[in-house]
Amino acid sequence: TARLFRPHILSDEAERLLADTTRLLQLAHTRLASPAGRGAGGAKLRAAAAAAEPAVQEARAKVAQQDYAAVLSTLTPIEADLRAEVEPPPPPAARRQH
Repeated sequence: TARLFRPHILSDEAERLLADTTRLLQLAHTRLASPAGRGAGGAKLRAAAAAAEPAVQEARAKVAQQDYAAVLSTLTPIEADLRAEVEPPPPPAARRQH
């Protein structure tokens, strides 16, 4: 019975990943349009956004074809790269005092 739910789970994951990647790409464009996005500091962000554009378009086409596994394999590394460049790193864990 677990196999019956797999396509639905894959479609949900693919849709979530596409939405997350699209959101991160929009944030990247916003950041690149700001003064902070210009210059050498924005080079990695520009590269990540440039790679994401065609990948997002391809993923949208794959969702329309219901090829959710392809969406996941295409967007997972792209989303990770964008997230690393767009979102700030988590704060360091508080040290325990002894």
